Amino acid sequence: MPGVVWLGGAILDRTNRLGWNVYRGLSGMLRVWVGWMMVSAVQRLGLYVGLFGLTESRVYAGAFLGWVAAAMVWFGVTVWRGRPERFLIGVWLAGLVWVLVVGACNPQGWVARVNLARAAREGRLDVRYLAGLGADAVPVIVEAWDGLSRGQRMVLEEQLLGRWRRAAGDWRSWNYARWRASRAVRALPNEAAGVGPEE
Repeated sequence: MPGVVWLGGAILDRTNRLGWNVYRGLSGMLRVWVGWMMVSAVQRLGLYVGLFGLTESRVYAGAFLGWVAAAMVWFGVTVWRGRPERFLIGVWLAGLVWVLVVGACNPQGWVARVNLARAAREGRLDVRYLAGLGADAVPVIVEAWDGLSRGQRMVLEEQLLGRWRRAAGDWRSWNYARWRASRAVRALPNEAAGVGPEE
């Protein structure tokens, strides 16, 4: 949507005051409507997280909504004020920053942390989804191991031990996240590692 509105502003003859005022009015209404849709999307996303927990796709959906909101604000600062040439580079930079920030936030670890905290409060945990998360989630899961029920640990340990107990591959496939996951799983108690029975 911002791209279409930007294109309209870029090709519009701004010496035509009537056309420019009509454009600003219509694009302003469109921004309001998109804003309302985004509010609805954020509320729905919060509802899903509250009822079912956080997932990677919900993290990325929230990040995308944030980028669209940034693009709409930048549209108001540039195109709406008659400076459309600054719009595309700003949106591109905002997207790049958004990708870097989301990556730095460790989405898988974040998902695991939020869902484990929710389980501690409410007792609800999608253990199979948690077990299917990638290497970045494993240290978070291991940190919370003692707070999990026996049944939850039984579901988790098969996946974690099977995937991460031994560092797979040689130096060419070495990965810091996988190394941390393997190290965290090897630090699990012996009974969790299948060496002895749970007391």
